[in-house]
Amino acid sequence: MDEAIDRGVAALQDYFSRSEFSGTVQVSSLDEILFEHASGYANRADRVPNQMATRFGTASLTKSFTAAAICRLVDQGAVTFDSLVIDLLPPSKRPSTLSERVTLHHLLTHTSGIADYFDEISLGAAAYEQLWREHPSYLFRQPSDFLPLFKDSPPLRAPGGSEVSYCNAGYILLGLVIEELSGRPFSEFVEWEIFTAGGMSDSGFFAMDEVREHVAIGYVGSHDDGWRTNHYAIPIVGGPDGGAFSTVRDLELFVNALPAGVFFGERTWTVMRAPHANLEDVSYGYGLWMRETPRGWTFGGAGADPGFSARAFRYAELDLNVTMLGNTIDETDEPMRILRAALEG
Repeated sequence: MDEAIDRGVAALQDYFSRSEFSGTVQVSSLDEILFEHASGYANRADRVPNQMATRFGTASLTKSFTAAAICRLVDQGAVTFDSLVIDLLPPSKRPSTLSERVTLHHLLTHTSGIADYFDEISLGAAAYEQLWREHPSYLFRQPSDFLPLFKDSPPLRAPGGSEVSYCNAGYILLGLVIEELSGRPFSEFVEWEIFTAGGMSDSGFFAMDEVREHVAIGYVGSHDDGWRTNHYAIPIVGGPDGGAFSTVRDLELFVNALPAGVFFGERTWTVMRAPHANLEDVSYGYGLWMRETPRGWTFGGAGADPGFSARAFRYAELDLNVTMLGNTIDETDEPMRILRAALEG
């Protein structure tokens, strides 16, 4: 095994031996699991432990699934990345202020310039909870439910350029496009065309009021201040911009399936993983964050919501996959930082 990978695994073992981590982690290479860990509680009140099969909310990592679904439709010839959104969505399913120049490419890369329904960059992901104090979270069950939150907001800038203006609303519109093109509900399309096609049998869009096995409860708060569930801190059902549930094993299947041609061909994959836009020291493709490291390029998705955090990255040159899920907003930050330092330092 590569010395850097050895260092990374050893660093994770040391971290988890002394931390109160609540979640699951898997590191694998060439279909061999090099490290896996589960600790903490899926249900703190009843002390139900997290297991490797526990399903967690993926927050904005869901955008990678949405982007893959769009890429699948492109590969099937249903649409192109340069298609204009006004040609794909009727007036009732798009913002009244939408520029006629906005394309699917702009939505996929956060370069559309449309106003978001929540300013995550300025406010931080933890502030997402505040949005649902005025808008009952239990009413948001499908992409169209989000449209009133931004349908009359003026654009922030003209579409285009290479600078990321992170926009959850853009991915809501992508979900509406998927519904228009496929004639199926967004969640159904992704569950069949991405999760089922990719062998991700434990993934789905689970409502908080459903009773399901092996699903972690998300928590906000702290050991010192006390814990609350996130049941009123995020929408009741995940949407195109965030909130699908998955396991670390399913996330590994996803990052392997992208370059393997499971969802679409090589030409479409080449476009999806191209660095189309930039934010600080990272690039953004279609639903994917990418960085050039001393060990080559890494690509994948990440997310943080009140109650959940998620990471799923692949170091292509090392043939290494890293997937992490936790049931607090920042649970995966530190172990991911430690692993990156060992792999890339």
